[in-house]
Amino acid sequence: MTTPRTGTTFRDRTVLVTGASSGIGRETALAFAAAGANLVLVARRAKALASVAAQARKFGAETLVAAADVTQPEAVTACFRKAVKRFGSVDVVVNNAGVLLPAKVVDLRGADLQRMLDVNLFARCM
Repeated sequence: MTTPRTGTTFRDRTVLVTGASSGIGRETALAFAAAGANLVLVARRAKALASVAAQARKFGAETLVAAADVTQPEAVTACFRKAVKRFGSVDVVVNNAGVLLPAKVVDLRGADLQRMLDVNLFARCM
């Protein structure tokens, strides 16, 4: 299958998407599924990831749900290990995980600000 606009195919390619349970991550994962990719879906909410995986399989995508917190390096490493064990490699990484707390910085609790920074700035996906 090819993408409608570019004609690019991702058949036999494996794409790992963080933040895949909703929003831009979900839509990105489904677009890769439509383009023929195998998907590794990463986010904290396993139930939401399972729903995305079910939708991706409608496009014929092979999926792996890897519930993990990207601020935990050992969890990220485990996701990659599972992906390589299942698909042989990871060809594309979309590091989309993010946290947004719509408030003025002065109104945020320290723990909330730290969580945003940990996910949006310091989390690694490799």
